[in-house]
Amino acid sequence: MCCSVGLSKCFLVLINVIFFIVGVVFLVLGIIAKWFEDVLIELFAKVPDQLMEDVNQACDIPALFSEAAVILMLIGIVIFAIGFFGCCGAWKENKCMLVVYVTIVLAIICMELATIIIICVKTQGAEDTVISSLQESIKRNYFDSEGGLSFDEEGHLKFAIRPIKLAWDGIQVAMGCCGAINGTDYTLAHFHGNYSFENFTIQNALVPLSCCNIIDKKEYEEGP
Repeated sequence: MCCSVGLSKCFLVLINVIFFIVGVVFLVLGIIAKWFEDVLIELFAKVPDQLMEDVNQACDIPALFSEAAVILMLIGIVIFAIGFFGCCGAWKENKCMLVVYVTIVLAIICMELATIIIICVKTQGAEDTVISSLQESIKRNYFDSEGGLSFDEEGHLKFAIRPIKLAWDGIQVAMGCCGAINGTDYTLAHFHGNYSFENFTIQNALVPLSCCNIIDKKEYEEGP
């Protein structure tokens, strides 16, 4: 009996030591990200202008770095606290620390359950928000064929050079879909495109080439 209790105690201590270390790592990473935020933004500014243009349209880089740093620190503090109270409480057999440990763990479980319930209730609203965001992405970034999937002079596939268009092309070819809902998303975006390959030309296309059945999925996945 004493042996099993001792093993349980050692196991609990070991698990919480790992939590403690992980919490410290997250906390340090968050502090570094926050402290050197300007340096990280400067490094990110060295990314090619064309890529940065698309990224800046998708999100606010400085705000993203700042929020990520704060989230890392908060996660680190919570995990650190769990590890500290769990480890010290188990090792010293301190009831007060163990009560705090159990309280924190129960609070996290309750928050997870609450999150699951909210997600279940708000699923439709979340889905509408995601679809709206995807449609807005098409309107802002894929309203013409320039820089998107096309053919070269020899009739071989030529991948998109704009990251967001490349992402949309990859999704549409892989999933055999067109737009967030269907091709009307491009109609709403007033898409217009011209494509030429071999002896065939498409003018005033209403959807990107990646929406068309003429694109072979296997050939696309193998690359140009």
